[in-house]
Parts: sequence; C-alpha cells; structure tokens
Amino acid sequence: MFLSKQFTRVIQATLICFMLVACSSSIQQPTSTPLSVSPSFTPSLTQILPTTQKILPSSTPSLTQSLEPTRTPTLTPIPSITPTPLPTLPPEEARELVLTLMETNGGCKLPCWWGQIIPGKTRWEDAKAFLQSFASEIGFYGYDGDVSLYGVDFVVPKAVRYFELLEVSINVREGIVDKIFIGQTYPITDLLIDYGEPTEIWIYALDPGTTLLEGRFTVVLFWEKRGIMAAYSGAIETSNPFHICMDGLDPALWLWDSSITRTIEDVGGDLLFGSSPYHQREFYPLEDVTSIDISSFYQTYVVPENASQCFEVSDPDLP
Repeated sequence: MFLSKQFTRVIQATLICFMLVACSSSIQQPTSTPLSVSPSFTPSLTQILPTTQKILPSSTPSLTQSLEPTRTPTLTPIPSITPTPLPTLPPEEARELVLTLMETNGGCKLPCWWGQIIPGKTRWEDAKAFLQSFASEIGFYGYDGDVSLYGVDFVVPKAVRYFELLEVSINVREGIVDKIFIGQTYPITDLLIDYGEPTEIWIYALDPGTTLLEGRFTVVLFWEKRGIMAAYSGAIETSNPFHICMDGLDPALWLWDSSITRTIEDVGGDLLFGSSPYHQREFYPLEDVTSIDISSFYQTYVVPENASQCFEVSDPDLP
C-alpha cells in the first residue's frame, strides 16, 4: 500500500511539473547568464531548501549565588501538549471549506496560509490537527537531511482540478513548518495589488518545435522579503517574437519564512528548473528578453483593466 501511494504521488508530481513547463531542451542565450540549478534528487511536490534557522525557543536556567554550598538547581519539566484533532467534517462540508480557503486564504496575508499556518512559526502538530479535519489524506514521504516531507490531499470539484484532488506539499524542519507548495487560485493583478512590486521577475520560454503543438512559458514573480514566489505558466503563440499573455492563469505558489533569505534556486529546486541535466530549464531576467523592466511590468498588471494585455519575449537563440 505504501509503495502504491509513493508511486501515485510521483506520477502526480510529474503532472504538476508538466503543468509548470514542458520538459524539453532549455533555451540558450549567448549574451546573458541564465539562471539554472543542478539536480539534487528526484523531483517531487516537496523540494528541499538548503538553508533555515532554528525557530524553537530555548530556555537557560538562571542560578542565584548564595553562601550555601553549590547545589544543582531543580528544573520543573514543561509538559508536552499534544493538540486535540478537530472533528472530521462530512465530505461535502470539507469540499466547501477548501473552496472557501482557496478563495479567501482564511483572511490572512501570505506567507500565512489558510488563516492558520505560518512558515517558520507554526508547529507541524498544530498544522496537522487543523488540516486533518477536512483533508482526504495526510502522508509522510520520508526525509531529506533534517527536513521531513509531507503531502496533504484535499477533494475538490472537477472544475477546480481535473483529478478532483488538490495536492499540497509541506516541508517540516525541527517540528516547525518550513515551506509550503500549492497550486492556488490567485490572479496576477490581485497578487500585485496585495504584495506590491516583486523583487525579481524571471522568464522561461520554450520555442514551439515541429514535435509540439504549442510552446510553453513560465513567468516567476519573486518577493524576497515576503517569503512568496509565484510561477504562472501557459501557452505561447508560434511566432517570433513570442507573445505571452497573463490573463486567466493561476499560479503555483511557494511560501516560506520571510525572515530567512532564500533565492529562486533555493525555493524552486528541481520542480521549477527540471531534474535532469538534459531537461534543465533556464530562466532569464525579464529585462534581458523583453523591452520592459520590473517596474513597468508591475505598473501594467497591477491595473485590472490590463489583465489581458500581452507582451513580447525575444528568442534567445536569435542574434
């Protein structure tokens, strides 16, 4: 049964990888240095980050000096409190709750997720007690170093996910939620209004070839100080320069502790960049392959009326 579940999640992870970008040869650019990473392990929904910090509080006893002989202080142990799981919701109520949380995020700002879970602060035991009341399954999928890998599944209508399953990956370090990955409904205009101008914007564009019906693109918005990264993927036209349109796309979201400095490589890992040296995806800074900069991009798409506006991306293979 465990092997079957592992195999199923690998297949699901592969589908999400394809959703982000078609796995084919990377675009090369002779005039700029693309951003790419070397593979570290088989891609899954839970990619591991190389840096973090300990969040758990520590306590050092204070010893009071006296004229009496030195004595070993007696410390009263603090009892470990196990959260009491919430009652399991009926299936229909669970689906409605998931849809509401996807729409409202539980009333909190990212990287807080679904009103309850804050990377770098929330204990996994508390997060699990909240999620298992309406999740269809919570699975443990092993370790990578000191990081524990968990997957959480939620049943949703087919209109939301074709396989009627919303998959969320949660990385846990030292008992604390470290990183969250989820495919989330979040129009780009709303994201820009809520969180402002991104720190970085990177673009991957796959040239439509004779073996493909259409080309693919991924636009990555990265907020370094907010602990948010969003990747919007879609189809491009068979033309040069390529035309990229952002309207109607939902992102893959990565959320992490905003007090920890991380790069796009740290966060995206193999899931974003590809797991094979032969299928590495190379991302280029927005300014290197378009005629606009980050500020222009933000000023355009922060206006709701501009949501359907497209922009051109030059082919790095051409002079």
